[in-house]
Amino acid sequence: MVPNSSCSLILFAFFSIFAEYSLAQHSQEVLKNFEKFQTHHKKHYRTAEEKKKRLGHFAKNHQRIKELNEEAKKAGRNVTFGLNKFADMPKEERHARLSKVHPTNHTDLPIYKPKHARHHKKNGKRTKRQNMQVPEHFDLRDVYINGNPIIGPVKDQERCGCCWAFATTAITETAQVLSSKNFRSLSEQEICDCADSGDTPGCVGGDPGNGLKFVHLNGQASGSNYPYEEFRANTTGNCVADQVDTVIAARSMQVYRFDPDYAEEDIMENMYYNHIPTAVYFRVGEKFEWYNSGVLQSEDCFEMNPAEWHSVAIVGYGTSSHNVPYWIVRNSWNTNWGEDGYIRIKRGVNYCLMESHPTTAMIGGQNSSDDE
Repeated sequence: MVPNSSCSLILFAFFSIFAEYSLAQHSQEVLKNFEKFQTHHKKHYRTAEEKKKRLGHFAKNHQRIKELNEEAKKAGRNVTFGLNKFADMPKEERHARLSKVHPTNHTDLPIYKPKHARHHKKNGKRTKRQNMQVPEHFDLRDVYINGNPIIGPVKDQERCGCCWAFATTAITETAQVLSSKNFRSLSEQEICDCADSGDTPGCVGGDPGNGLKFVHLNGQASGSNYPYEEFRANTTGNCVADQVDTVIAARSMQVYRFDPDYAEEDIMENMYYNHIPTAVYFRVGEKFEWYNSGVLQSEDCFEMNPAEWHSVAIVGYGTSSHNVPYWIVRNSWNTNWGEDGYIRIKRGVNYCLMESHPTTAMIGGQNSSDDE
């Protein structure tokens, strides 16, 4: 009989040889990029077997990203895709941070009323409003009050599918700083714990419209008083909103939805005149996941089955050097994704239903003078 210590040595040697053999099956390009990836993203694998599995996922994603870049180049698009921090993950792990909850139309919310008259709809199609008095480019990240930015830093939802709470807070933080002249980081965890349907945990997903409704009714605490915990909202029944002080008072903030037939124009106007971002809830494809730079304009989200959803905040707009109009979108996957945590997505085309369910909010609400 072989002693236990000898068995352990034999098994260790076997797995080490097997891992080295598996590594040799990949191209030098893949191996070189995998080493760079590990260093850049500070990836540390516990065992040789785990490293082998991660390399397998990396090799598959590496090939797919090459294909996406080749496809974009052939189509003459300036968008690029890259090996981001998700490159060693299988689809199931990457998609754990996406929402499984379908959006609602929020017909109970008032519709945002533009400051300037617009055309009536013609044949069911959107038409540009008369007197569209906004600049060609506008970015809320450039707006400060008393030295404070009105758009807070990009955050990280990590592996919880609570993107909807981060999109909510992107709106409420700006509404709060515009009202108080002092920026405060607000609590995503409170939204994730308390604004769900009651039977669906916040980490499974949700709609930012429901998050904004919760803040309207209950107010919102600071992030320091109700801190974010990655896995807390994997179960229901964790809401402790009644135990913390609020920064935004209950009933002080009004929530609005946008008419999807005029969403592009009204979102732009709201940002320029009211300095408020817009929360959007849309379908996600793999091009969004692997986005690196440029303007994303080719849809692949409807190829995902079942549908996967994600919430983000629109904080600006512009037009590219290739004459492509785009939204400037703040994501919640930290700054080591996309363009420092942001993505530019083609606007005015309802990309992956991005302009179908937009919501926003203002402390104090719209004035009667806005209702022209």
